[in-house]
Amino acid sequence: MRIVRKFKKKRYSKSTKIIIITGSIGMGKSTTLSLFKYLGYPFFDADYFARKVVETNTKGFQKISKTFPSVIKKDSIDRKALGEIVFSDPKDLERLERIIHPQIKKERERFIRIHRVKRSKIIVLDIPLFFEKENDNSYSNIFVITAPSFIQKQRVLRRIGMNKDKFINILNTQIPDIRKRQRGSQVIQSGLGKRFVLKKIRFLKTKLD
Repeated sequence: MRIVRKFKKKRYSKSTKIIIITGSIGMGKSTTLSLFKYLGYPFFDADYFARKVVETNTKGFQKISKTFPSVIKKDSIDRKALGEIVFSDPKDLERLERIIHPQIKKERERFIRIHRVKRSKIIVLDIPLFFEKENDNSYSNIFVITAPSFIQKQRVLRRIGMNKDKFINILNTQIPDIRKRQRGSQVIQSGLGKRFVLKKIRFLKTKLD
């Protein structure tokens, strides 16, 4: 008697792949993220949510009002005044981060859940202080955005309200760029221009497919 075996077709579930974009101040993260957006990737914008979680009447706003009452002007946060305070005192910076970072993380986790349900193939997360604050070894695609120090300095000092002392204070709160490059899975040199960065992103996409 012949036995006929029926084989079930294997179902391959492709999980959502996550790209982390990180790097120090002035390294070109925003430009790189804009190119990911141009290519159609869903991306989590940390700067946007850093503002959203402290909008008027949010829990973040209430906590900042209690912790830094002098920066509240007409029911809104004077960001320049807040920046001058926190980047002059590491303890104040830690207080601010304890308010904002947990809220941003909640929004980021929600973003990831939504796109996993949607079965998005690749999503991009903007986590500027990934190495400083996350300590998460579960991510394998960590793209470190970098540029020569003189370009970094030029970019930062062009910003409104920025000066050399403030720039140095911010750098002192961040892990050195060389260590980030050593720990990242990929390095993108933004100082070589948008065309190079776009080409690099397209190349790296083929590695993730």
